[in-house]
Amino acid sequence: MKVALVTVYPPRRDGVGDHAAKLVGALRRVGGADVEISVFSLARDGAGRTDQRAILSMDPRSWWRLRGELRTGGYDIVHLQFDIATYLLLIGPLLVILASLRATRGPKVVATYHDAYADRRLYGWLGVIFYNLFSRVFDRIYVHSRLAEICLVEQYGVPADKVRRIDLGTFEFANHDRHEDDLRRRWGLSEAPVVLNFGFIYRTKGIEVLIDAVSRLASTGEALPHVVIAGEPAVRRGIFRVFQMRNQRYLDGLRAKVHNAGLDAHVSFVGHVPDDDVFALFTLADVVVLPYLVVDQSSVLNMAIAAQTPVIASDIGGLGETLAEVGILVPPSSSADLARALRSVLSSPELRGRLRADYARIARRLSTDTVAAVTLDDYRGLCRQPCRVVQVSAYYPPHLGGQESVVEQLSQRLAGAGIDVQVITSRLPVTGKTSDAVRVRRLWACELAHTALIPGLPIALRLRARDAVVHVHTGQAFVPETVSLVCGLLRRPYIAHVHLQVRPSGRLGRLLPAYQRLIFGAVLRHAAVVVCLGETMRRYVIDEHHVAAERAVVIPNGVDEDWFVDELRTPQAGSLLFVGRLAAQKNLAVVIRAMARLPEDRLIVIGEGEERTALEALVSSLGLTNVEFLGRRSSDEVRAAMLRASVLVLPSTHEGLPLVLLEAAASGLPVVASNIPELRETGLASRLVPADDPRGWACTLRDLLSDDAALHQLSANGVRCAAEHRWDRVVSQWLDLYDRVAGAPR
Repeated sequence: MKVALVTVYPPRRDGVGDHAAKLVGALRRVGGADVEISVFSLARDGAGRTDQRAILSMDPRSWWRLRGELRTGGYDIVHLQFDIATYLLLIGPLLVILASLRATRGPKVVATYHDAYADRRLYGWLGVIFYNLFSRVFDRIYVHSRLAEICLVEQYGVPADKVRRIDLGTFEFANHDRHEDDLRRRWGLSEAPVVLNFGFIYRTKGIEVLIDAVSRLASTGEALPHVVIAGEPAVRRGIFRVFQMRNQRYLDGLRAKVHNAGLDAHVSFVGHVPDDDVFALFTLADVVVLPYLVVDQSSVLNMAIAAQTPVIASDIGGLGETLAEVGILVPPSSSADLARALRSVLSSPELRGRLRADYARIARRLSTDTVAAVTLDDYRGLCRQPCRVVQVSAYYPPHLGGQESVVEQLSQRLAGAGIDVQVITSRLPVTGKTSDAVRVRRLWACELAHTALIPGLPIALRLRARDAVVHVHTGQAFVPETVSLVCGLLRRPYIAHVHLQVRPSGRLGRLLPAYQRLIFGAVLRHAAVVVCLGETMRRYVIDEHHVAAERAVVIPNGVDEDWFVDELRTPQAGSLLFVGRLAAQKNLAVVIRAMARLPEDRLIVIGEGEERTALEALVSSLGLTNVEFLGRRSSDEVRAAMLRASVLVLPSTHEGLPLVLLEAAASGLPVVASNIPELRETGLASRLVPADDPRGWACTLRDLLSDDAALHQLSANGVRCAAEHRWDRVVSQWLDLYDRVAGAPR
């Protein structure tokens, strides 16, 4: 893949340019030899790095040259890093150049908007008109905050499917030299705690609010920190020097304000700080204050997070989103609230230590390589040739079940990635609410032995399978063999997705071995690819159904980002949770029997199914009062229950890769599960117990519930392991597989 970045770039000192340089380095690391990146920067910046062309200027010849290089360079993606203040009079030429590229159906044209929300506040209805027109040039627009995303869609009128939020990414310091004492001597700082404000000097930075807050502290007679204001107005040229002059007057006003308040000994204006001193400056600071009045997101926040320096910030834009649960937020313009926050943070080493630990965790989640991986995935999605996918499943939400949830979540994310996806399923059940995000064709069906019989499936599939990748979920009989027959007649490849090694149950269970040997095995062998949830299942389909090893692949289930927690929760003592379908496979009876040995603990059961009556009868026969059946609950209610519980129990006799296991791990909820191969290999279960041993379950649960330190450690381990199953990574694997199958010989 060839990518061209049009951006300001070092050696220019600019937050957008620093972000671009950081992104380029990460894209090269993550993409490796498959990604080639060129940088086209402003002529006035100079070319200070490899593969950087300093081209764009007010000279019309530079416009023609830039257009020519972008058009003939064989680029797949042209990515503009944009804010209005960066380009000014060059915005018109840029608009023409990028619009002409898109008109030729050449590279995909994308942009990162760094100040979309702030510009709405600054420019009013003129900003609305500009962004509405400018955004029509791009195939994708990236922003760094939810607030900016909402602003683009609701105020600028940009289609929601064109906008994607991607984090700014953590900062990378030029070095990690710690010479705080040298900085104190250089700037004449006292030994008092240091409060840092860093970055270019603009009116919207709200620095006067910080000065007023320090004045409030002075009026109480308490010891004052030493405030370091590091930065200067951005350099402007030509007619735009008026903006530099305005910001210089603002800086002069700040100096006068400090002098008039008698704070000269406590506030230092140190100007520009060289790159080699930045890390030392942030580690010198006890707290960084970002009292912005208007902002989308701030690279200074990410510098503080990378240095693990506590932050007090205005509760606006991406600042509020990033620090929602792990920072100190104050209302914009409120010097009184800022003064109270300063007093609280500076007086509490414990609070500062907790914030540093929180920031270390955030820094890992917001790593630049993670941002680059998400960006590359989106690049590939934009460049991917249009692909139609038909998913076929016997059941679909609101029908309850893990397979059904996977089909729904995968379909929604495929649609979000630009794939034309449709689901063919049965009308069973006929009640309940489902999402409108995906086209779902529901066919009349009847049910026999928990199997949906769908007479109209062959015709519906024949009408929709031409020129599409057919993806069949094999959890129930009738559907897989119908797909295999129709695709064989149409000479279309299909993907067979094996969620579970089905075991005999019910009245017709004795027929299952013959069905698997004579019919189901043939369905798998005729598939272009068989997808399994883990290596145990892959070996099973190879050994038992004689599927060629090269056509059996592993793609795990994914877990939604909303399940992940930034801060480990405080559970209710002795609270056990089960979430899932109440079916024989889930083996909940073994945990219910174990509860007779755990009278002081409580088991909450969320879910419905054919075994509920029998399980309730078992509870009654044992005389248990510590087991409660809640029935079916919404995702939000399940999430809330996981945040309250101490342990999730998963006593299944056989499994694939249950979503509830991933969701619990992402929520920081330790899991005690059956010691079966499918669950052992995931590494997500905190403890493993024989599936048929009530005494073993009782002993394991009792020991774990009494060990708070172990619960906390297992909680952190679960979140870390679940990160490998984020849907972004899983969907990328599916998109690559669809491309492979779509190009397979008929």
